[in-house]
Amino acid sequence: LMTFFFFFFIIIIVFFFFFTTFSTCDSIELNDDVLGLIVFKSDLIDKANALSTWTEDEDSPCSWTGITCNGNSSNSTDESEGRVISINLNGLGLSGRISKRGLQKLTYLKVLSLAYNNISGSVDIIDDEDPYAYLERIDLSYNQLSGAISPGFGSIGSLKYIDFSHNLLSGSIPSEFFVFSNTSSSSCNLVSLSLAYNGIEGSIPASIALCLHIRSLDLSRNLLTGKVPAGMKAMDSLSMLDLSYNSIAGELILPSASSTTLVDVRLQRNFFQGEISEEIGDFANLEHIDLSSNFLSGELPDAIQNLGSLSTFNVANNIINGTIPSWVGNLASLKLLNLSYNTLQGSLPPAGYGFSMCGELQTLDLSSNKLSTSISPSLADCSSLIQM
Repeated sequence: LMTFFFFFFIIIIVFFFFFTTFSTCDSIELNDDVLGLIVFKSDLIDKANALSTWTEDEDSPCSWTGITCNGNSSNSTDESEGRVISINLNGLGLSGRISKRGLQKLTYLKVLSLAYNNISGSVDIIDDEDPYAYLERIDLSYNQLSGAISPGFGSIGSLKYIDFSHNLLSGSIPSEFFVFSNTSSSSCNLVSLSLAYNGIEGSIPASIALCLHIRSLDLSRNLLTGKVPAGMKAMDSLSMLDLSYNSIAGELILPSASSTTLVDVRLQRNFFQGEISEEIGDFANLEHIDLSSNFLSGELPDAIQNLGSLSTFNVANNIINGTIPSWVGNLASLKLLNLSYNTLQGSLPPAGYGFSMCGELQTLDLSSNKLSTSISPSLADCSSLIQM
């Protein structure tokens, strides 16, 4: 009888051991996102207690502030069901640092948005081995992040949207940043990139030309130098290009003339030189062009008259010469025309030409040129003009 009870006792212990082990393993697997987010929270300073719902006592983080999970179907065989796919903590008054140890446990994360906080430290969330197989969007704008941009971001082949603007980033843009390759692909899938309002220096890497699908590129308000890579001419999906307020030199390089997507070009406050190409007239959907405060020369190309959607045209503070073309006023959508601080000669086109059809024009600045003092009566037709 004693032998029976002894073996019975042993069986109970063994059963309890295996049950506890497997239960613990399942618990760890199910709670990976909880553990990762708790570690992530531990490096943040949350004075407003905005993350009060984030507690390690929970079995799932799906109801936590700023967290979105991928469905919650108990019948699904999809391993991503119930896993964290989005962190959106915009404008919660958070400070502290970004914990990559915590983020790397979130293996199904697609969106990381921490904009409009006061988070400091590095933007580097990458280790040697990339755990972010699904990350598509990262927005760390309007913080106090500093240091250089890690070339490791180029290992995240799924990334489409990056916004690091309005921080304190420094150093140069690594050429590997635009490689964007992983085990399944070797192409740049970026659709939008903003590094504006930082202290980034050096030149724009030639590897940016790998991003053929990019639609919005904003590198403004940095310390960039050098020339625009010639390969950018092949980026014919661009609709917005902003390189303003840098020290970029050389000739203007815009996407291929076959592009019909370009809407907004801002290249002011640089050191661009040479003439404005007639190709600019091929961008039929252009609405905003600002080339002011450069060293552009030559006459205004006649092809500009083909830009029927143009609302802003600013080439102030250059070395543009010749006369004001008679077709300028035929740009029916034009609201702002600034040709000031150039070397234009002659006078305004006479009545019946030029400004006789400029019903939309609101701002006209022709100051500091070599124009005659006569004012064309055709300006009376500009009924919307409010500043001259």
